[in-house]
Amino acid sequence: MKAGQLELLQKLFGVVYIPKAVYRELTENEAFSEEIRMVQECEFLYVEEVDNGKSVTILRNFTGFRCWRE
Repeated sequence: MKAGQLELLQKLFGVVYIPKAVYRELTENEAFSEEIRMVQECEFLYVEEVDNGKSVTILRNFTGFRCWRE
């Protein structure tokens, strides 16, 4: 979003599902009000609750990404 390429996700994937924790991280910092608005109004982003902790752990281990909060 900071790169102004949110629509690129739609072009590449059509629909994008993100965990609720990721959505919160994208929308909780009021210093980025324009980006928050873009995410909230994005019609191809779908927020889902992650209910499979094992899958999250595997994904984190594979990617090395550890910033998601549950």
